[in-house]
Parts: sequence; C-alpha cells; structure tokens
Amino acid sequence: MAYAPVLVIVPQGDLQRSLSFLIEAEGFAVAHYGTLAEAFGSSAAANAACAIVDDKVIGSGQEIRSHAAAFPRPMILLVERPGLLPVLPRCVTLTKPFLGPALVEAVWTAASAPA
Repeated sequence: MAYAPVLVIVPQGDLQRSLSFLIEAEGFAVAHYGTLAEAFGSSAAANAACAIVDDKVIGSGQEIRSHAAAFPRPMILLVERPGLLPVLPRCVTLTKPFLGPALVEAVWTAASAPA
C-alpha cells in the first residue's frame, strides 16, 4: 500500500537516491524536485504527506518562510549547521549526517500530523 507522496527537495545525486530508497521502503511514494518553487508549485504538493528539504536548495530565509507558510503539511529540513535557518512552524530540523531511523521517524510523525 502506498501512502501520500513525500516531496524530496534535494539536488540530484547520492543523497536524493538514498532518501528515495529509504522513504519508498516505508511505503511512501516519492516526488523529486531540485528547487523549492518547482516542488511547492507542483500538483504533488497538494496531496503530499510532508516535504524533505535539503539546505542546499534553500536560497534565502524569506523564500523558505513563504513556502513553509503556504504549505499545509510539515517539513523536514536537512541542515549541516543548525541555527542558520529561521525557526519555522511545522518544521523539524535534522542535522547532517543523520541516521536513517531518525529520518524515517520524522517522516512518519509528519505524515501522521493532522492537516
């Protein structure tokens, strides 16, 4: 059984493949994007369980603030240096490197959050 899609907003490469494998193994569909605008402007965003956002795609604090305010589901931010991004509602921060179980737990918690 596939659950609602998880938006994975990370540059293409090993991290994107690893995240996809981990999330799909939990039964979620994955929708990949390389930019915030592309992801949150997509049709998948309307039905997403949550979004995973890598700090490498975040251009400015204002850009992520506006997307977080408009996106009704939780976001999981993957960051190398915590504290550089603004505190955002419905956002959980995981510091890189992180272990797979921590991300899986964050996805399940986000997907279970009321809409």
